[in-house]
Amino acid sequence: MIYDLLIRTITGRADEAEVVAVRAWRRQSPANERQYVEVARALELLHAAEDARQAPAPPSATSIIAAARSTGRNSDYFDSLPKIGRYSLAAALVLLVASGLLLAQLQSARPAFGAQEVVTGPSEHSTIVLNDGSVVRLAGSSSIAVRESRRSREVTIDGRAFFAVAHDPSKPFVVRAGASDVRAIGTRFTVEASEDLLRVVVIEGSVAVGSGDEAEEIQLHTGQVASLASGERPLVDEVAHPEALTSWVGDFIALQNTPLSAAAEEIEALYGVDVVLTSPVLEDRTITAWFSGWTIEAVLEVVCMVAYADCRQTGTTVVISPKSSQQIPQ
Repeated sequence: MIYDLLIRTITGRADEAEVVAVRAWRRQSPANERQYVEVARALELLHAAEDARQAPAPPSATSIIAAARSTGRNSDYFDSLPKIGRYSLAAALVLLVASGLLLAQLQSARPAFGAQEVVTGPSEHSTIVLNDGSVVRLAGSSSIAVRESRRSREVTIDGRAFFAVAHDPSKPFVVRAGASDVRAIGTRFTVEASEDLLRVVVIEGSVAVGSGDEAEEIQLHTGQVASLASGERPLVDEVAHPEALTSWVGDFIALQNTPLSAAAEEIEALYGVDVVLTSPVLEDRTITAWFSGWTIEAVLEVVCMVAYADCRQTGTTVVISPKSSQQIPQ
């Protein structure tokens, strides 16, 4: 039964062959990946409900979904599902609760549901918004597993991903790729990891690359690219336009406390426009937002609202001007 195999995999009790089989099954189609995510979400909800449950009767699917939405935990993903996905999640909850299978699984294994895992097929991309506000854009034929605790944020990657990391000095953000680690210091970067090679491109800010020992880490800054073969020190190159190396993300921009001047360059590259900032006071105003498949008009509306600026587009030229002091909210 596919549900039983998925539950064993999600709760960490599947053997290696089963894990590989489930991963291959997830890559076969977006529908399979949605089903996996829905079962994982059902397990998380029932795990939370089981902890709080006072009466012996299991909660209904409707009450679980309502509780999940009221808490807001991972609701962005749930609400972004197409209606068929929402209905199938409810159906999965009803089926699994009615069978007693989930409750039995939960009582025999108490998994750490702070973890998430996403797998993409060859021709699909996925955007994941983490609980801390960090944004990950996952390329095709890739996978990440995210685990967050009170003291750390860890991502294990196989394949390629773009990261826009929310700054939090109290909780280091570490990307694990084989024997190497990429530690975010407050930045946007890409990681491409295979069995024997790691490649890191720093779009903005800085990262530290090493094997887990901070004393031996090498720091990379904006515009630097590091290639690391297994067991060797990184080879570092400089590039003038690192964002040009991220065209694989498609019509996607993620800004994380990014200066407006840098955001303007990325808008220019993606939409084929010229962005003119009319005042130096605009250059360091920062933007935190992400856009996927948005029109240039919609992007400019958000960017200028956040930057307290006025945007005017004429043809392929966009002029951004600061609002007067009377226009800026006090």
